[in-house]
Amino acid sequence: SGEARDSSYHPGVCAPEQLSEALEDLGYAACANVEILTDVINSVGGVSEESLAHVLGMICRTEGVLQSPAGLCADLSSAWEASVLVETVQTLAPQISWHKTMHLLDTSTFGVGSEQGLHLLIKVHQLACSDPFPVEAFFGSWQNSAAQLNLLRCCLAASLEVKRLFIDARRRTYIPEEHLECEDVGLNCVWSSIDLIETLIRLSDTEGRGAVEALFAEAEERCPILLLFGLLEARPSWGPLHGDLTSRLLRPWLDAPLARSKAVLERVWALRDVVLVEGLVDLYRDESSARMVEHALGLAQALGCVDTVLCKSTDPEFRLDLAMAAANAGKLDFSKWIAEQLTEGADELA
Repeated sequence: SGEARDSSYHPGVCAPEQLSEALEDLGYAACANVEILTDVINSVGGVSEESLAHVLGMICRTEGVLQSPAGLCADLSSAWEASVLVETVQTLAPQISWHKTMHLLDTSTFGVGSEQGLHLLIKVHQLACSDPFPVEAFFGSWQNSAAQLNLLRCCLAASLEVKRLFIDARRRTYIPEEHLECEDVGLNCVWSSIDLIETLIRLSDTEGRGAVEALFAEAEERCPILLLFGLLEARPSWGPLHGDLTSRLLRPWLDAPLARSKAVLERVWALRDVVLVEGLVDLYRDESSARMVEHALGLAQALGCVDTVLCKSTDPEFRLDLAMAAANAGKLDFSKWIAEQLTEGADELA
């Protein structure tokens, strides 16, 4: 017909999961050599990017746990042979995009049974192409959210080789060298990924807060500034975890002497000023004393944001006490300020 065909088009290809099901039924021996695997692929009509994605998900899930059935040269292999898989697919379907295939891993049958499976996935990609591993394929919104969470959990517990993949994440938190708290290269690679943080926060809404919050524990303990900055750059979800983590990580810097905390608080203000405003309000609510109001005023003055804090705070008592403290310190014309508030309809202040 002359119409352009998609790169995954192959005549006679059956349902995308059929190839992975056939291979799983036959076990590792089905991937023992190119000849055997070619026969299996041909028996289901060929291979496409979608069916290959199902295969990759299956071999990740079953690496090291399958027992090959009798027959089919069952003694030939005790694991999935990455080199055989890559060579066979490249011979039968050279037009397949391995990059696109990695972005199709979100299937109902995907799983990572162990770090072995994760390393196998990485090895397949390394053999198939010279491009950096597309770690961004692990992020975003997956239909199979349980498998995605398990995948990311495995990455966080994996070796440095796996954690280094996150260096190529597209969105990364910049942190000045003087704020680097941890010399663990893997930890810094992983938790500088804004997309990882964003994805985990989103997963807390679907897979349960407890299952996700535990994954942040090591970062909270060993690189809290990096995690705080990453959370501030990540988009929050509808659930409470993002706000609770951010508040918990910010609080020590609000309590600390200004000489030690100013640089961190300046970055917080630059990234998401409303978080700092909310942090100051939380301080006030915990101890609405004159001392705490003076402390909040001192922080706001040091950051040059008294007017903005007064404008953006939604707590009327805090705003009023902060305005009175600023007036007593000669930093605000209280009469003028309160008149402006009443003119603008701030009924709660009245």
